[in-house]
Formats: sequence, structure tokens, C-alpha cells
Amino acid sequence: MASLYDLDWSPDGRQLVTGGTDTLVTIWDVAGGRGGTLPRELHGHRWDVYGVAWSPDGNRLASSGLDHTIRLWDPTVGSCLQIMGDSDSADTLFFGVAWSPDGKLLACGTYQRGVQVWDVAAHTLHWADRAHATLLRRVAWSPDGTRVAGGGNDGSVSLWEATAGTLLRQLAGHHGAVMSVAWSPDGRQLASGGSGREGGELFVWDADSGKPVHAFEGHPGVVSALSWVPNGEVLVSGRSDGRLRWWDLQSGECVRVQEAHQGTVQALKVSPDGSILASCGDDGAIQLWDLESGSPLQTLRRDRLYERLNITGIQGLTEAQKASLLALGAFEETGVRAQRSEEALATLGSEGRSMTPEQALAALQRAEMPEPRLAAKSSAPSTYPAGLTEREVEVLRLVAKGLTIAQISAQLRISFHTANAHVRSIYKKLGVTSRSAAVRYALEHHLS
Repeated sequence: MASLYDLDWSPDGRQLVTGGTDTLVTIWDVAGGRGGTLPRELHGHRWDVYGVAWSPDGNRLASSGLDHTIRLWDPTVGSCLQIMGDSDSADTLFFGVAWSPDGKLLACGTYQRGVQVWDVAAHTLHWADRAHATLLRRVAWSPDGTRVAGGGNDGSVSLWEATAGTLLRQLAGHHGAVMSVAWSPDGRQLASGGSGREGGELFVWDADSGKPVHAFEGHPGVVSALSWVPNGEVLVSGRSDGRLRWWDLQSGECVRVQEAHQGTVQALKVSPDGSILASCGDDGAIQLWDLESGSPLQTLRRDRLYERLNITGIQGLTEAQKASLLALGAFEETGVRAQRSEEALATLGSEGRSMTPEQALAALQRAEMPEPRLAAKSSAPSTYPAGLTEREVEVLRLVAKGLTIAQISAQLRISFHTANAHVRSIYKKLGVTSRSAAVRYALEHHLS
């Protein structure tokens, strides 16, 4: 199941673009909030796509990836128009990407190569602050296009002057990696979220003075995504526990909580008309929400391995097995339809009653639905460097995202002791003694 790292709305609000671990740039039709056509896939990146952004005029898409490239696309025909890379370092990893409000410049965060701003028409690097040697996951332009903001793995929030790239100031306050930054609609404030000493941190800063004006509490998980409500009075945050929270800036209180994703919420974007919030995350799903009420409107996702598999009435499934099947697209019915499904299962007779859960699932699949499609062949290598196991790579990826051991254990549904043992084993195999060294190894070996 591919995670989705980023998404963005088309300027007319009829489509969404996403990027993630499947190496694809995908365009989804969400016209009228109802969806309809199958998503269109743009192929070209050779590794994870971390950032996507629609140009203000709607004529181009930008995508940034861990394959050392930024690509520009024609969203109408799906062709790649341009490929850009760091001429000074062919191994530069590109993360979040953002267009300037006038559509002339493109900013991108990198790993240890600073923020880079490109002149799209000239096909040249306009400026770069390479002195800021950290992981910049997300960048954002001020609404007037005069400043660029970025959040670093070192806990810094930086503001650059957009014309020449002069570093204006760094905002100090975070105790862990900054995962997301977002400007208020009027450009007077900047929100930043990330990890902290004992959970997540969410700050709102005065963009002119650099002083914090709000520090929101109540984040047991990493604050991984942010988006403002158009009136500028409410801020929505996404977390590593899959929940969304609506924050009232005047009261400083959380006014709404919604379960959104299984795993980390990676990105949040408000539709151009200000009525719909789109979220995406580690579960590969796009969720659409009524921004005012917080009510769910629609879920978009590719078919999973057991999509539409009815597991109603199957006996002998453990809760863990059931949860895994539901996560892969299976469902349970209630009421009269559930009774009918149980009766259908009973028609398998004594043979059916003696089946193992796996055999019962196979029988139901043969009887009720076509064989599930094979999962797409993974682009990951069959063996991992340093002798890491598949589980250790999974843990290392969460470490690289800034999750604590407690958060890793909760997300993977393993004990704290087991998660801690995995981390110790990873450190030993990599020959490192710190989280930052492990994160660097993950990024350099494309394991994040």
C-alpha cells in the first residue's frame, strides 16, 4: 500500500494531484465533490515523490522526488515538459515544492542543500541558500510572494527574502523536527508544526517580528501537516496518529477532532473556493472534508488488495487479522445483509465450518468476487543495505519522519520494548549512535 506524501488542488478546484511512495504523480477528478473518472498516472520519477504543486494558472504541475529531480508536467496530456536537478550536486534529494503566487518561480526544500528557488521560464536556478544544511521538508510562499518560509529537521523555521534569497530571520522555539509550515491568508502570521520533547508542537508566529503569538498544546503525536481556514481565524493540523484537529486562534482551544487516516497525515490543502479540505496520508487515501462542519464528504483511493471483500460472518478471525483485512479494503456488513452473508457462508456446509480463516477467505473470494489484483511490484530492492530486515527498514522510515519510540510502537502495533529493540538493532547495523546519523543514512540510501 503506497503512502501519499503530498497533494494539491487545481486552480479550478475540479482536480487533485498527489505524489507518494509509488513513484507516481496522480491526477484525481473530484469535480462537484463526487469524483467519477479513474485517476490518471504520470510516470517518470524513479523513486518516492515527496512534493507536488499545481501552477497558479493551472497549465503546469511540479513534482519533486527522492530520485534527485524536479519535474514539470503538462496536466492536460500528462507529458513531462522539463526535468531539473542540482547542477552542483547530482545526489540532491528534493522534498516539498511550492510555486510563487505569480507562477514564475518554484521553491523546493532539500536534504542538506538548503532551499532552492528556480526560474521556470529561464530553466535556471534563481537562488539557493546552501548554508542551511538540514532537511527542509516543506517550503511555502507568503501570499504576496515576497518571502519564502521553510521548516528544518534542526527545529528551525526560516524566512528568506524571495527576490535574492537573503535569510531574513530564523524562528526559534521548536524542540524537534519541523514537518510543516503554512502562511495565514493575510500573510501576517506563519504556522509551523513538528515533533517536540514530549509529543507534537504547533506554533503561530508574527511573521514580521518573528515572535510566537500562539503555542497550541494537546498533541500526543507529531504535527505533520497544517492548513489555514480562509478567514484566518482557524488552523487545521494533521498528526502522526491520523487525526485532524481544528484550532480556534482567539481562544487557543481545539474545537474539533476527526479520525482521518491510518498512520500519519502527510498533507492538508483547502480547495480554491475555501469550502473543502483535502487530506492524504500513509494509508494511501485522500479524504475530503466539509471545512466548516468537519464532516467527511468523500474518500478517494486506488483499489487495495482485498477491496470490497465481504468478511461478514467469517468465524475464527482474530482482531488483528480482521483489522489487517479491513485496512486492505475488506468490509463487514450489519443488520439484515449481515445475516444473509452469514447464511451464505453457512452454505459451504461442514467443510466450510472446518476451514481455517485463510481458507474461508479464499472460499469467499472465489464465490463472491474476482481474484484480487496482484499488488504492484515494489520498486524497493529485494535486499536492504547493512543487513537490515524489512521490519527494520519500516522502523527506520518512521525514525526518519521524527516519530518517537512510543509513537513507532503505537503506529506499528508492537510493544515499546520491541520497537526499542528494533531501533537498537538498526543503530548497531548502521554503525551509528544517534537519531540524526540514522536519519542521514536513511536519506542517503533512499530508505526514508
